[in-house]
Amino acid sequence: MNLSNKFTLYFSLSKLIIIGFFILLLPTLFDWYSVYTIDKFLGIQRQKVFHNIENKGLDFYLEGAESYGSYTMLKEDYISIQKTDPHTSINKEIDNQIRIIDQDTAQYRILKNIFTVDDKNYYLLEIGRSENTITLYSSLLQRVSLVLLVFLILITSVLDFFYSRRLLRPFWEIIDKRLVKQQFPFNLNFSSIRTSTNDFIFLDDSLQKLMVDINKAFSLEREFTSNASHELLTPISILKNKVENMLVDEDLKSPQADKLLEMSKTLDRLSRIVRALLFLARIDSGQYTKRESINIHELLQEIQTELTPLMDEKNIKSTLNINYHSPLVNLNKELIFHLFYNIVSNAIRYNVPDGYIYLTDQIDGKKYSVIIRDTGIGISEDKLSTLFNRFSHAVDGQRYGLGLSIVKSIADFFDISVEVHSRPGEGTTFILTFKTV
Repeated sequence: MNLSNKFTLYFSLSKLIIIGFFILLLPTLFDWYSVYTIDKFLGIQRQKVFHNIENKGLDFYLEGAESYGSYTMLKEDYISIQKTDPHTSINKEIDNQIRIIDQDTAQYRILKNIFTVDDKNYYLLEIGRSENTITLYSSLLQRVSLVLLVFLILITSVLDFFYSRRLLRPFWEIIDKRLVKQQFPFNLNFSSIRTSTNDFIFLDDSLQKLMVDINKAFSLEREFTSNASHELLTPISILKNKVENMLVDEDLKSPQADKLLEMSKTLDRLSRIVRALLFLARIDSGQYTKRESINIHELLQEIQTELTPLMDEKNIKSTLNINYHSPLVNLNKELIFHLFYNIVSNAIRYNVPDGYIYLTDQIDGKKYSVIIRDTGIGISEDKLSTLFNRFSHAVDGQRYGLGLSIVKSIADFFDISVEVHSRPGEGTTFILTFKTV
């Protein structure tokens, strides 16, 4: 999951938690708020009653009667004034009680107040509001608040999504330009990423510096390998010529001749290593073009023909079953030849007598794969991880192999995927996949 999606997920989950917490508190919160609002309303109504009594007298309500009672048509609110005993006490100023109005029983929130007129008559004032009104008011508030909350959550989630994408856009540009679209050796024609975030500026500058340092170190290594290889070839050739001249000496005795032959073989081996290193340096430096079209069937047929004498020595048979005959483009014939030649020659070298080598292919969408399978001695699992490392695996009992390193360098140069599957005693399978056909 990328960073932008993680931000979006985090924001969404945090808002869902807030909604859940709010929903749990909503009934209690709005019940309290409804009661608080109703109590405030009852207090205002009491002030109005006392204001009317003060300005217009108590008869404004009693109209000559002993008591007064009035309620709305739906019996949501009522007011009553009646005489009471001077010793009457009120436990709670506002309380929930049941009242019977026109033979209907209803639960009310009632405010009670005892007051006197002319300092001798005591009256009880009751102002009530139906609890159904309180419940209805609370329910309405809850629904409105919930809808408003969901709407705000949706709006803020959309804003968070677009803001996080805008905020992280320079980061994705850095990843795209500095990592995804770069191939080693890196293109150092940098254009700075436009951003006002100091962290992204620091990241971009650090990656640029790192790429420059890597290119510089790689150039130095490549230059050293190339120069060293060139310098070594000359003395090796001179030594080789001197050994050959000594071998044609008629007075040379047999023991000395054997030692000179061993020396000549060692020089040949050293020469192959130096040439392989020089070849690798040329691949790594990108000195080869990628403009040629190659027919894989014809190329493998050519390699099969060239390696026939080596296969005949161990009585190894090979089958070529390539069904794709269209050319692959943007390649280099010399390098692709070396790529397959090294794999097939290894399949011969490490095969068993009377063994087999199978060369097949397959197409999966736009991916084209060539499969090389042998019936050889196989490779142990602990050696598979270092199979392509230079000088890391043994060839003929000595650790100087560069064939598979060349394979890996060529594959990386053309962005060819290489898979190896092997078990000791069961042979080895190489799968080389070209991305487009």
